[in-house]
This record gives sequence, structure tokens and C-alpha cells, in this order.
Amino acid sequence: MKTRKIAPALLCLALAGCGVDGGVDKQEAAPEQPAVDLQAELTDIARAASAEGGRVGIALATGDGVDHVGLSGESWAWSTIKVPVAIAAERADVAGQLIDDTITVSDNNTSYQLARNIDFDLGDLPHVPELDQLPGETVWPLREQARFAADIPCLDTGGTTYEAMGEIVDWQSYGLAEIDGAHFKGGWGVDAPRLYSMRQIATVPVDGGYLGIAVQTYPDDTSHDTGTAILDVIGQQLDELIDAHDLTPAAICSS
Repeated sequence: MKTRKIAPALLCLALAGCGVDGGVDKQEAAPEQPAVDLQAELTDIARAASAEGGRVGIALATGDGVDHVGLSGESWAWSTIKVPVAIAAERADVAGQLIDDTITVSDNNTSYQLARNIDFDLGDLPHVPELDQLPGETVWPLREQARFAADIPCLDTGGTTYEAMGEIVDWQSYGLAEIDGAHFKGGWGVDAPRLYSMRQIATVPVDGGYLGIAVQTYPDDTSHDTGTAILDVIGQQLDELIDAHDLTPAAICSS
């Protein structure tokens, strides 16, 4: 049990005065905590992850905006696009029972059916691009993905997609899965010859709201295992960063 501390000023008064002529000594104000330099912290994380053998990009959305380093994500979204597709389908009441397989096991057939059900139109969802007829080939920059990821719990009024993002199958649970409490979704594919891409987005609950994260890597050896190792470093170090700092949420859902 922690012992309750009595402020020195109150202790002095209780003892009938301190200092000269019974006056109360003034305490120095506690030094302010320095503001976290997220850009520098993300740069360090990117450098550590790149040491595993690949290029990386990281975007983190907080209440102060989006901090971004490395790859821009101006490339195909792959299966991360399944999240807005599922949300749009549920909002249009055309999702049926397809969301769980679309998100938890990243089933391509069910996600394509959802895209057809919404006529390849994501509606009024913010921070999402126009959907390609091959949804995985939709170009979705990391900064916009991070903003969208923070908004997911507020946009997903039924909660089905967000809940499924918390139940991803074990063999896809790496990278941003390392962040405590994260709901996430990944995707991967070949952007060009000798350019294998792995991407993830995540929503992270913080006090009163949510952070949004988007990451990408191009492993130098084009292997999934190397990409996983790179993303694991990013996830582990982002978890430490979030735990160490009182970051303000990028999104707060109205009741």
C-alpha cells in the first residue's frame, strides 16, 4: 500500500509554523515534462526495423495530427482495404454474414462479394480513396490510412468490423498485433517485380479515444518471413512508445 504523502506546506501549518517568524517555506514548482518528439521517435523505430533487412514506412495519428516517416504508401493497399469495404457494407446493410471471414482470415472471396454489394462505392467514409475494381489494387497512402484507422470505432456503428479486427487468426497476428489492445488488419502482395509489400493498419485505444497507425515494409529479400520480422520490431517499439507517453487520441467517438 502506498503511504499518503502530506504536502510540506500543510505539515508546517499543522506544526504551528515553519521558517522565519512562523512563515511557510515556498516549494519549487515541479519541472514540466518535455513534450514527446514523435517524429524523432518514429525515425528511431524505422531505423531499428530497417536493420532487419528492408525499407519501412510508419504513420501515427494522434490528437496533434499525423506523424510520418519513411515509405509513403502511395501503392496498393492489398487486404487493408477490406476494413473500409466491410464498414461500408455494414452501414449500407448489405454485409450479411460476410464480415467475419473477410477480416479475421482475410478471405478474398467474401471481401470481393462485399465490394460488389456496395457497388465498389465506399460512400461517405473519410480518409479513403476511390475503390478500384480490384479492391486490393486501390492506392491508399499511409497518412490517410492512419487517420482512417483512428476513426474506425466511430464509423463502425454496428461494431462488427472493429470486433473482428480484434480476432485475427494466429498466423496473421504479427507486427501491430504486438501493441497492447490493438485492433488491426494486414495485407501483402507483389507491387512490382522484386518488390514484395506488407502493410498493416491498427486502431489503438487510449484514454478517452483512439490512435490510428499504418505501416508498410518492402523486405529486401522479398520474403514474408523477413517482412514479418520487420513489422514485429515496429509493433514492439510502438507498443513501448505508446506505453511511455500520454498521447492524445486522434478520434473520440460521440455518445
